[in-house]
Amino acid sequence: MKKTVIHIIESTATGTLEITRLMTQCLEQLNYKNIVLFSRRAETPNDVETIFSENTTVIEVEMKSTHSLKALTKIRSIAYHYKPTHIHMHSSVAGFLGRIALFKSINTKLIYSPHCISFLRMDISPYKKLAFIILERLANLNSATYLACSESEKQQIQAHIPGATVIALENAINTKELPNKENSTASNNKMKTIVTSGGIRTQKNPNEFAYIARELKSREYQFIWIGDGDQELRANLEKSGVFVTGWLPRTDTLHYLSKSDIYLSTARWEGMPVSVIEAACIGLRLVLSKIDGHTDIAEDSYYCTHFRTPDEAIESILNPDKTAPSNEDRNKILDRFSHKAFYNKLRTVYKDS
Repeated sequence: MKKTVIHIIESTATGTLEITRLMTQCLEQLNYKNIVLFSRRAETPNDVETIFSENTTVIEVEMKSTHSLKALTKIRSIAYHYKPTHIHMHSSVAGFLGRIALFKSINTKLIYSPHCISFLRMDISPYKKLAFIILERLANLNSATYLACSESEKQQIQAHIPGATVIALENAINTKELPNKENSTASNNKMKTIVTSGGIRTQKNPNEFAYIARELKSREYQFIWIGDGDQELRANLEKSGVFVTGWLPRTDTLHYLSKSDIYLSTARWEGMPVSVIEAACIGLRLVLSKIDGHTDIAEDSYYCTHFRTPDEAIESILNPDKTAPSNEDRNKILDRFSHKAFYNKLRTVYKDS
């Protein structure tokens, strides 16, 4: 008889959505029935129901703050209906709603993947950060196993949520879905492509990305931002010469990455960004802000630079000694972030939780 796991996902887009999809694939291999409760955002793919296996039941549940009470009731009702062995919550909002909805109710194992836990944000006041920590501690009175997406996130959770059970399960990708790296500087085209992927929002620091694009405008570089978001920030990117694609299907995003030379991330905070993992696995040079999450993926090397200032990023981009990873190093990256490695660790988590 199949066991059942209910996934609750509020941040239904980009890396969080991709990791949830990967988890459902792994759990289906482990003979689990997957039920996905998702909340739709502006950046949620229109065909989100179709990205999961046909064996997965997908149910839309509005989880915006204005619908929290309805969400709590619906989550509880669905849980009682399906009687799952596990409930797996994805993102901070889902982690809070799921644990509150199921407090002192059904006997099920709770697993919580914050995907960059809320109190890591760098755009909030110390008071708001403290409020997020308090809410996490209150929610964890209905204790769950935390699945941190990186070693640095694990350390942060352990430091701020005393007594929490925390396991590091690094983000990964299905490497079989990756396209082959194309040579963007082939033939007569000397222009090199610098790319990033994600929402245009404060976290990703698009104004710094725009500054770097402006400073290199006279050089043979083109800048691409895959994604969308805040329209004022988007306008500044476009004014600085950055081509903004808007939100794209994952296959198109991977195609853009495969034609690029350098992946540039100016993010201010991260858990462990899937887009950077994809870029590394495809074989791009990495130029990344020096933050937790980035430093978890790769150390400084001939193919990866961590910068503290945008001028350091520019210096790295122009450095002729920096190159794409060798085939040997790329194979190591592929092994570390593979579906197989993720599957083996996830199987242990579900067996022991």
